Amino acid sequence: MDIIYNYLDYRSFLHDFYESRKKCDTFFSYRYMAFKLNMDHSLLVKILSGKRHIADSAIENFTKFCKLKNREALYFETLVNFEKAKTKEQSRIYFEKLLALKDYRSSTIPKEFFKYFQ
Repeated sequence: MDIIYNYLDYRSFLHDFYESRKKCDTFFSYRYMAFKLNMDHSLLVKILSGKRHIADSAIENFTKFCKLKNREALYFETLVNFEKAKTKEQSRIYFEKLLALKDYRSSTIPKEFFKYFQ
């Protein structure tokens, strides 16, 4: 499964997480996932189908279930808030937070390439 930083939609991440677990564990199902998340399975299906959002109080359950820690958990929470944003300004703020949480690494360009990029 891809790392969470490759996603800009928490539902896509959850779908991929589900498919990945389903391949490894034949018993894994929406009912099992909902049970572990302490929610009704129909609500989980509604969330994954885009009809409902994850409640703020349930975000921590999802991060624990998906074994997201620290920065990854914060990224997931920000993804949920980004999807729930009601104004363009809120969307922009959460999008900037997502970019800041991504693990960008910089590198030095060798001198022979520097002239080319000038």
